[in-house]
Amino acid sequence: MWCKDKGQITVVLLLFFFYDGFAQQRFKGRKLIAKSQKPAVLQYVEPRVGAPQTVTAQCTDSEVIVTISPDLLGIQKPVQPSDLSMGGCGVTSPAGAQPFVIGSPLQGCGSTVEMRGALIVYTFTLDYNPSPIDGLPIVRTNPAVVHIECQYNRLHNVSSNALNPTWVPYTSTISAEDILGFSLVIMSSDWSGPSPSNTFFLGDLINLQASVDSTNHEPLRVFVDSCVATPGSNASAPAYTFIGNNGCFLDSKLTGSNSQFVSPRVAQSLMQFQLDAFRFYGLTTSSIFITCHLKVTLVSANVDPLNKDCSYNSALSQ
Repeated sequence: MWCKDKGQITVVLLLFFFYDGFAQQRFKGRKLIAKSQKPAVLQYVEPRVGAPQTVTAQCTDSEVIVTISPDLLGIQKPVQPSDLSMGGCGVTSPAGAQPFVIGSPLQGCGSTVEMRGALIVYTFTLDYNPSPIDGLPIVRTNPAVVHIECQYNRLHNVSSNALNPTWVPYTSTISAEDILGFSLVIMSSDWSGPSPSNTFFLGDLINLQASVDSTNHEPLRVFVDSCVATPGSNASAPAYTFIGNNGCFLDSKLTGSNSQFVSPRVAQSLMQFQLDAFRFYGLTTSSIFITCHLKVTLVSANVDPLNKDCSYNSALSQ
């Protein structure tokens, strides 16, 4: 609160902030890439001698597509698509279409995955369980099992040599998703720490410091995008915008005051600035509430018209 006593004022700070997103995609793990579709490895349980290959499968980078001939057993006895399943998944091709097709994601339909030396292998099991002939308690085919394997080369050697990552650094990903810790503090006259008092006299320079906690983040640069002063915490009028235009200290330009951003910065995550003390004309209260919008960018990003800090030098009229 501000209290009136011989030009005496008291400052209360309110802080709002927003964050310039530089979100990058989180790295989930090594992606298994098949440069092109390739046949799967098929193993029949007790296959008939000379039986034709009635099951084929294609492995892509994300799924396996199994094609089954109606004459699955090669004995001129067509099987019913309802009797076929792969890890609980049934035929996915339209009713009446032949051959039958079952499609599955690599990590679906009961698949298992294992490492075999330089390979990553996904294994599926195709089951045929004949149902009785309609209206009769008999069958003319036996159950059958086909094991299907999709084999992929492991993408990286991680045994000894260092790898140059192609994914977004972990700290950058986290900084794009975490809630950043902003602060706005009234500082002592020598900037050594927070001011023990928020009472000032007209003619004083009020030292203010905005900062962001960049722990576990890519290095960040904080900006004071705008600041508005009001005579109360909920007052909508009068209101005085003393920093605006995406980081320009308007007070020194409008009033010829000594308000300014402190340059050079002591750290990219800190922004220090000085406000020439004032009070609102015609009001009995000397309380002034300050609300600021803070934002950050990566230190590696260039300063631009939307992310800047500029002061007006009244002595030079610029």
